[in-house]
Amino acid sequence: MLIHSKGFLALCVSSLLLISGCGSNSSSSNAKVQPSAGSIGDGKITTILQKKIQKYDIPAMAVLVVDENGTLEKAYNGYKTYGGGRKILPEELWNIGSLTKSMTATLSAKMVEQGYLDWNTTLLEVFPEFSSSMQEQYKNVTLIELLSHTSGLPADNDSVWEEFIDDNRTLIEQRYEVCEGALAFESQHQKGEYLYSNINYVVTAAILEKKSSKVYESLMKEYLFDPLGMDSSQFGSNGLENNAYGHKVLNQQLIAIEPSEITADNVAVVAPAGSQTFISLDDMSKYLQEHLKANMGLGSEYLSAESFSRLHTKVVNVDEDLGYSLGWFSEAEYGLQHSEKSRKSSAKPK
Repeated sequence: MLIHSKGFLALCVSSLLLISGCGSNSSSSNAKVQPSAGSIGDGKITTILQKKIQKYDIPAMAVLVVDENGTLEKAYNGYKTYGGGRKILPEELWNIGSLTKSMTATLSAKMVEQGYLDWNTTLLEVFPEFSSSMQEQYKNVTLIELLSHTSGLPADNDSVWEEFIDDNRTLIEQRYEVCEGALAFESQHQKGEYLYSNINYVVTAAILEKKSSKVYESLMKEYLFDPLGMDSSQFGSNGLENNAYGHKVLNQQLIAIEPSEITADNVAVVAPAGSQTFISLDDMSKYLQEHLKANMGLGSEYLSAESFSRLHTKVVNVDEDLGYSLGWFSEAEYGLQHSEKSRKSSAKPK
């Protein structure tokens, strides 16, 4: 879980369940506070993690606490695979799942500032070649509506992505095909209605790719990872054979998944929605710090205050307590947040 409370962020990530988020714009977030006794800064979080690992019978967990100046505390405990083996290392890369959505939205904001497009660019403007096949309801859908899951596009399932598992075409070609097919599909949902769908973020990536003639993964490196110094962040599992494994349940047991195993849950075409992003705690700290500083009104050299405000401002109500902005869920008490239960993260049955 990642929450914003009185000027700091806390991120908890495990090889079973990935949960995250970012702070609110409330006035309390502007107050500088010291770490609370018995929680932050006293070195006890590692012990707490070990107790949680034993209680919930999971392989590994890590916690990161960040304020506007950097990392307040970083703790990690557990093993590379369920049942033992190598201990988790501080430089471990974690598959962050749908936490990637906030990064895709942040990349979009950067590309808006760079002049590639604007927030109100429509699907028909980007893909005029689809004018005859595109459903009328999608023609005026904007970047904001895609990133806030209010485009009217349908929800996805494994069958949407399975055909891409062995696809040898470029990722730009694959995402273009997803876009063409999705925009020709007659959805039962209306524009402006909230419906969480990974398709929104793959279509967003297709827009960015067409506008720049560069693949999404390269854009993320050029406009997000490199500027923020996220040097160990990567897409895909290449070189991660000795990294912490994800796990799945088989015959009531947790089984480690080889990093090279590709299924509908982690196929590369869905990377913009969160299928293949691997990030260290240190890199996540850098990313969260930028959002936190902007949210506290301290400014950022990476994006303008206006762009961060656009990212953090609620667009639609999900229910009476929860809203959605651009890549973040928003809640009055805990601010901005996101959660993910991915194929690389499956809870052991009781």
